[in-house]
Amino acid sequence: MNKKYNFLLIFFWFLLLTPQVHAIVLDTWEGDDFVLRLIGQGRYLGHPREYYKDLDDEERSAIRYIVTMLANEKLIWIGIAKSDLETAGTRIEHLHPLRFLMTIFTDEELKVGIRNIRGRGWIWNHFAGGLKESLATETHLNNMHPEMIAHFAGIVKIDQKIIYPAIVNQRWDEFIDLLITHIPRKGDHNRFDTRSF
Repeated sequence: MNKKYNFLLIFFWFLLLTPQVHAIVLDTWEGDDFVLRLIGQGRYLGHPREYYKDLDDEERSAIRYIVTMLANEKLIWIGIAKSDLETAGTRIEHLHPLRFLMTIFTDEELKVGIRNIRGRGWIWNHFAGGLKESLATETHLNNMHPEMIAHFAGIVKIDQKIIYPAIVNQRWDEFIDLLITHIPRKGDHNRFDTRSF
């Protein structure tokens, strides 16, 4: 009985790791832009997002949940958590994109998380796509003032001269890459790298 149980367990885990299972999950998500919805697709909310409002604990927890899940879990587990991830996404869709990024880049675990997401192909493409749309929306609404950029740069500890040209010229991929590359990390950041894929 134990041998049969062990075989079934190994077979189950093997199925979880196959590209076919990943493809099934991917087909499901790409059809409804699942990851894009996690950050509100950057859509216009009917008003500019508020930059100067501090995040509450629920919003911070939602960002942490989304980033660590997308950064570290296998596709199948992300699929199982789809409903919870979408719920977390609705809690943060009203946030200004600089506030969203500020939360990530002032937290050592989330700094590692966004780096890991960047290495995850289509997950990164959708995640960054929603973020870039949000940045573009707020720029179009004249809601990315120089004072906001200066404040943001001071909080995340990056020289605003490094990021300012990318922001004003709406080169969002470059802006995000500059944040990942130039914002300093503290301590042994590998302790947060808990990827299971």
